[in-house]
Amino acid sequence: RMLRGHKLVIAHGSTTLDAAAATVPGRFVYRSIGDPTFWLSTTARRVKTGALLRTATATVALYPAAADALHKLARVPARRLRVIPNAVVVPDAAPGSTPVLPAASRNVLFVGALSWEKQVDHLIDAVAELDDTGLVCVGDGPDRADLERRAQAALGQRAVFTGALANPSPYYVACDVLGLTSVTEGQPGCVLEAALAGTPTCSYDVGGLNDMIQDGKSGRLVRDRTELAEALDWTLARHAELGGRAREIAQERFSMATVAQQWAELIEELTG
Repeated sequence: RMLRGHKLVIAHGSTTLDAAAATVPGRFVYRSIGDPTFWLSTTARRVKTGALLRTATATVALYPAAADALHKLARVPARRLRVIPNAVVVPDAAPGSTPVLPAASRNVLFVGALSWEKQVDHLIDAVAELDDTGLVCVGDGPDRADLERRAQAALGQRAVFTGALANPSPYYVACDVLGLTSVTEGQPGCVLEAALAGTPTCSYDVGGLNDMIQDGKSGRLVRDRTELAEALDWTLARHAELGGRAREIAQERFSMATVAQQWAELIEELTG
């Protein structure tokens, strides 16, 4: 009922596609927030999602490779595809907020859900290989208890789990590197939040990460866990230089002002 009264609907990922396609076909924009090559891995998913997306006025992908995948896998017409990246606004830290850090001289940060697809156990094991290096996990989820036990055994006092935080900004500033070991990602906001704080990311090369991170210049991208510890060590040793470049890229390409303007132009085009 809410959808029917509007000239244009923005459907933001996931099951909003089903609702918009059923209710306002031809009057909605679908924003694809993940990696289509992962979520369209079966024929059934490609057929169903493609049929729904072809009822959209336009589909917005976060990065060029995602748009190409939607065109090839879901048969979305190229003329209905747009690329508009992610953007974040990092809130100021609350007065007097002090991050709780491990007993280590340098720290790796994880921000996100403590669930299977984030593969935080890879990060724990990699940090355990490094001397005088701590791990801070900001977030909550179904795997938290198991991950805390694993971290306690591998890292002891070098691990801190904060739980979910409304504003993790102090941790982006206090830690040296953001670690990301997900099996799939689109353009994660935590990478942009870290970059705007001058903190580089060391990540698995999945989804749209290679559109956000210049490997060896603003962070590191690796294939799998066999390369992770060495890459983290390399990034930690150069975090200030890499973080400066990461901030420049985030301010240039992923600022809210830049991305909001692209959305404004698309909405004006579609609504006349």
